[in-house]
Amino acid sequence: MTTEPSSSGPVAGSFASETVQSGVYVIRAQGDIDLDCAPRLEAVLGEALADEPSRVILDLEAVTFLDSSGLRIIVDAQKKARAAGSTLLIEGMSAAVERVLEVTDLLQSLTRSEEPKSPS
Repeated sequence: MTTEPSSSGPVAGSFASETVQSGVYVIRAQGDIDLDCAPRLEAVLGEALADEPSRVILDLEAVTFLDSSGLRIIVDAQKKARAAGSTLLIEGMSAAVERVLEVTDLLQSLTRSEEPKSPS
């Protein structure tokens, strides 16, 4: 699924989703992820998670702006993925996205795969 940006106002986010291998989805975003386009990101992530993949990779390298509404969608999707036994990871991010994730203390949890717990 691909969602095109709107042609009016600031650059709205656009999203492209693809299956790169069995059970692994990659969603590439570009432009601004803000209140206007966060619902589209939510829909794209929801569609990917509905297929119960083992991993969803969110590529934010071409994202120029991420506000709290976009961040909320990503955090909610991460929770849904975990509850379903899947993983949501961000691989590739712009400096703007990296700064938001650092400030909110989410950088590590969204960029590193959880290590299996060793038996005690």
